[in-house]
Amino acid sequence: YFSAHRIAGTEVYVIRRGDSLWTLAQQRGDLPLWLIAQYNPDVDFSAMQPGVQVTLPRIEPINRQ
Repeated sequence: YFSAHRIAGTEVYVIRRGDSLWTLAQQRGDLPLWLIAQYNPDVDFSAMQPGVQVTLPRIEPINRQ
């Protein structure tokens, strides 16, 4: 994964009703689930509640020439 992408920073996201780990990953351009979990070791994604803050990595493609 990191041969084609780099982490360009992070953003804080506040969980809303209906969010899940899967929807967060899909809304952010197919972020790997394991990467979101790695940035949030204290969050129980199976029991997320609205209002919980999570850290999401911002990913950029690596330009190969």
